[in-house]
Amino acid sequence: MDAIVYIASARTMEQFWQQREELRTLVFQMEAFANVPFLILCIRNPGIDLSEEEMVNHLGLNNVRTGRGNVQLANANVRPLEVFVVDKFNREHYLEGIRWLYDHLTNY
Repeated sequence: MDAIVYIASARTMEQFWQQREELRTLVFQMEAFANVPFLILCIRNPGIDLSEEEMVNHLGLNNVRTGRGNVQLANANVRPLEVFVVDKFNREHYLEGIRWLYDHLTNY
């Protein structure tokens, strides 16, 4: 497997917490995924009005993101992981995440 793309979308906080548990399993407990880039697209829904930082915090990922832009991780023994909060109908946000993943697939 070359990469993981996880799409988180919830209309209620209860659904959001369920996805948090699933993500925690994938990120922290699945050895098979330990060395692949991990892109999380978090879809902003009308029912949940949280900022990007609040969403990342609620997903329990605030200390494991590796950053956007030109981040060199090839020799750091760290898996690239980033969260992009996207609006349902704004493809630019999705493309930003896909570009991030592409950069890490070609440099990892």
